[in-house]
Amino acid sequence: MVESRRQLSQKYGKCELTAHFLYHYGVVKKLSVLPGLVHRAGESAELLAQVSSWERVISPDVVVTPEKGDKSYSLKYAYEIGGDTTAAYSAINVGFGLSYALPIVVALLASERDSLLLIENPEAHLHEAAQSELGMMIARAAEAGIQVIVETHSNHVLNGILMASKRFEEEGIGIDRNNVKLYYMKKAADGLQSVAEEVKIVGDGKIDHQPEGFFTRQDADMTYLLGF
Repeated sequence: MVESRRQLSQKYGKCELTAHFLYHYGVVKKLSVLPGLVHRAGESAELLAQVSSWERVISPDVVVTPEKGDKSYSLKYAYEIGGDTTAAYSAINVGFGLSYALPIVVALLASERDSLLLIENPEAHLHEAAQSELGMMIARAAEAGIQVIVETHSNHVLNGILMASKRFEEEGIGIDRNNVKLYYMKKAADGLQSVAEEVKIVGDGKIDHQPEGFFTRQDADMTYLLGF
């Protein structure tokens, strides 16, 4: 599945083949990522180096290493601190965010132009800054020619996409807002069906309107807490 079809999963999108995939295309094949997805801090454009660079957004200084055993593959995480590399840890000894985000990072970086990726809740187990950075990464992947469909409950992922559109206007890095489609899903009047309301990016990272219930909870909570 990995070496013949370039798949991360056998079925259901569980990404159980990520370690094998990263070993084959990161260590053996040394795949290079699309130019638009090269992280500024990466040592090279090769997949394995770029995976570590993007994962450092979640956990600073982390180094991701896939290993091949007798019958299976595994992932180890170490840290570069002061020029030295720590001992390697298994996935169960590091934060969940690293392992949960890794298949998304690998899939985005390993995809070719005109690929299609479906991503559900990329924000799982990530802190707010990492969610935003992942949103920007997804936007850059889309601008590089990968079609990405994302379902998210995170305003930070959305903000990352909006910042990527603003950065594209200012620096040419990110995503052209014309290549983004945003939809807010809400219940229909009958309470049984869902309807999609389009939210357009109008420029400067701003949206044309905010539908009722569209990331308004924080405003309501702060209004209550501050007594406004």
